[in-house]
Amino acid sequence: MTGFNRIARFVHFFSLSLIFLLWGCVATAQVPRDSGPRHTYRGQTCDDYARTAVSQNEQNLRRQCGFTGLRWSSDFNAHYQWCTTVSRESADLEIRAREDELRQCRDRRSACDDYARTAVSQNKQNLRRQCGFTGLRWSSDYNAHYEWCTTVPWESSDLETEAREDERRRCR
Repeated sequence: MTGFNRIARFVHFFSLSLIFLLWGCVATAQVPRDSGPRHTYRGQTCDDYARTAVSQNEQNLRRQCGFTGLRWSSDFNAHYQWCTTVSRESADLEIRAREDELRQCRDRRSACDDYARTAVSQNKQNLRRQCGFTGLRWSSDYNAHYEWCTTVPWESSDLETEAREDERRRCR
């Protein structure tokens, strides 16, 4: 085979490759975005999944729940891409896990609100009866009681309320 034939074959091969490449680009550009397989969860698209995940993280931030990590990202694309790689069941479980954590946060905030209100009320009784109890346990600072409650196990706030009540009962 002469040098000329080799060059001609190369040019021919290159031309065909270029034609197929361009044809593939044109064919791909003509495909509507919604055609083809769609990744779904709960019968919804991954687009819906990602929107829900971002919305749940906005609730996390607004409520100041403090949840972090990949589950609690505001990155729509990251949630969307993750959804496309997992089963419907996995996406559904992830949505439910965030729902459960948000519910616990709401319940915790409500419980800590009750705890702080009770602590302040118990201290008002302490002051009104002139029992003389002092220290952090007997503060009138709602925010201090509330913040403390959010950092300890639920049982600790219950025990603290009972301890204040026991002391208050002894003061008659």
